[in-house]
Amino acid sequence: MRKLTVVLMIFVLFLSACSNETDKKEGKSKDEKSKDEMVQVTIPFRFYDGVSEEQVLEQADKLGISKTTINKEDRLVEYEMTRGTQEEISADLKSNLKSFVEEIEANEDISSIKDIEYNKEYNDYTATVNRELYEADGNAQGYALLGLLLRTLYYHYFNGEDYETYEVKIDVKDEDTNKVFDTVDFPGEDGGF
Repeated sequence: MRKLTVVLMIFVLFLSACSNETDKKEGKSKDEKSKDEMVQVTIPFRFYDGVSEEQVLEQADKLGISKTTINKEDRLVEYEMTRGTQEEISADLKSNLKSFVEEIEANEDISSIKDIEYNKEYNDYTATVNRELYEADGNAQGYALLGLLLRTLYYHYFNGEDYETYEVKIDVKDEDTNKVFDTVDFPGEDGGF
């Protein structure tokens, strides 16, 4: 399931810059200049587990990402791109987050998860579940929520959030009692997943 989530994130991700002088000559508006501004995005390499460095570099190039650096020592992938490219990729990631929530809710193989609510920042979720079904298979159905957590983190990291401190939380609520009985979060109490 984790490899599938990682592969899906790679495909979602993989769907240059003009100088100020060129902007002035062409008479670009402030919004157009802003889209040409270079930005940097840092993603922990764990999001690419099972994907070769060559695949990461090839896909980034296909998307028009200006520069990709794989920092092996710190286990990070560092992207440099125009703000316009970042906004396009971010919009795709956001759309895919919404679609993924809908897929979880509709998937008969994940029948314990009945509804997922989220805030407009996509960092605080509440999953309403049939607790008996949810716990019956050793929380294996909870892997869908872990996939949602990973996709959410990736979306926020791609928008420039700090990968070391950004927090995402998914409360798991019993549909019968309306009480939260589990929480999937990052960073967790141990600082990780």
